[in-house]
Amino acid sequence: MGTPIKQFCLGRVDDSDGTKSLELGPTEEQREATPCEVQGQCQRPLGSTTVGLIYLNPEGPVVEAGGSPVPDPSLSAKDIRDAFSRMDADDRATVALIGGGHAFGKCHGACPDGPGLRPSEAYAIQQSAWQGECGEGELKGKGANAFTSGFEGPWTSQPTQWDNEFFTGLLENEWEKFVGPGGHWQWRIKNASESDGGLMRLTSDVALIHDDKYLEIVKEFASDMKAFETAFDKAWFKLTHSGGTWSPETKCDHGDTPTWVMEQQNNRMLDTDAVLV
Repeated sequence: MGTPIKQFCLGRVDDSDGTKSLELGPTEEQREATPCEVQGQCQRPLGSTTVGLIYLNPEGPVVEAGGSPVPDPSLSAKDIRDAFSRMDADDRATVALIGGGHAFGKCHGACPDGPGLRPSEAYAIQQSAWQGECGEGELKGKGANAFTSGFEGPWTSQPTQWDNEFFTGLLENEWEKFVGPGGHWQWRIKNASESDGGLMRLTSDVALIHDDKYLEIVKEFASDMKAFETAFDKAWFKLTHSGGTWSPETKCDHGDTPTWVMEQQNNRMLDTDAVLV
């Protein structure tokens, strides 16, 4: 779709199942030494994110035990910096990865009945996991009836084409929060025209213009496509090639395999990999 990725290497050795991940939960000693009452605010060696989410809560952080996400972009910016710094991403790489990842696709949350069976249940009866409960027959859980994240809408007007509209849209529009059809806080353009009325942002997206350092980078990427592409290419390669064990036969589609990729050989869990589950 036009993404400026200069190099991709083949040869990462993945496990055939998730057996080695069973130990990712912290020990009782770690739990006692580092208690965590609020998901999303756990301290090292525990993962900071909310259980079930990859990076951070896109609605905004949970600020009290048992509470709901708070759609405050300023608070979300703190979560972003914490989560991405743990992946060794600086501010520039963080903004590039978020904007580049959200140059494509959309969120699916138009089905108010929510998702269906969890993976362990769905696979047992050869059904798709989390399939939306809306719709009938062949259209059940598909298209407008899909439910994945629970948020709804595309980030850009051309979600199958690489561009920097994610950044220009953040700066050129006024965004207001509302509860989407999936029941989650998300953001829309205030007084939107018919053509851009379906565009959305997450609280974690809007956070990028509520942090001085992130905002500076957003402005740069909105005005300089080359700078954005260079930053994304570098950040994406690092993200997708860091960690794991690599085969001696590893080959890259262009050029030689970077030395640091082969030198990692992270075939064991690190203390900092512990996650509260």
